[in-house]
Amino acid sequence: MTAAFIPLADSVPSPAPDIRLETPQDGPAIEALLDHAFGPGRLAKASERVREFAPLRTDLSFCAWEGARLVGVVRQSEIAVGERRLIFLGPLAVDAAARRLGAGARLVEAACAAAATAGFAEVLLVGDPPFFGRLGFSAEATAGVVMPGPVDPRRLLLKRLRDQEQGQTPLEGAVTAPLGACRTRLPSGYDRARLPGRPGWCDRAGPARARPVPAPPPPLPSTPFPPLPPRPLPPSPPHPLIPA
Repeated sequence: MTAAFIPLADSVPSPAPDIRLETPQDGPAIEALLDHAFGPGRLAKASERVREFAPLRTDLSFCAWEGARLVGVVRQSEIAVGERRLIFLGPLAVDAAARRLGAGARLVEAACAAAATAGFAEVLLVGDPPFFGRLGFSAEATAGVVMPGPVDPRRLLLKRLRDQEQGQTPLEGAVTAPLGACRTRLPSGYDRARLPGRPGWCDRAGPARARPVPAPPPPLPSTPFPPLPPRPLPPSPPHPLIPA
């Protein structure tokens, strides 16, 4: 998703914001910042289609704070492309004053470093090549990636976090939820009842577990029921016009 930078009238020069991991208490402030940055149109983007089924990794997502005021956020979700598991970065939203202090780049660098520490080799995103190109992202290996919606291929960018054999080959395949992943939070603006079932979706925290299969019904008796004994017909009453 494109980084959004919000001009605020009361923004004044201040020390560089603190970068901290996202916590559950940050949710309302994050949603307010994202709504201010992107407006309701953000829910129609292809990146939001990914976040509908990809599990949000709050342990790899960061917020930028100036005191008690949220001035930036970057979120990351876990996805799969073919046989490769990787991170999908976004949304990224930063206040204009914090942008001048480098908060956007610091958030992206913190997110990529956390993804590398967690064992991921690649980070995928949809964003502006001039900004993200300075941070190591490029579109060289993403021509074969299929997003769940229209995306300008020049804006589909990948960063390799470490050298490895698969990281040197282009990504090929559709963006899907990783096998066994568990979605624990709905994106803003969505109602659970309106979302169809998707691979990897569940409503509980922790790794997905196999659901118990109900026992089959007992089999029918193998022997047929005994036949009913014949019932004799009652004698017919004499007809009044027919002599006995």
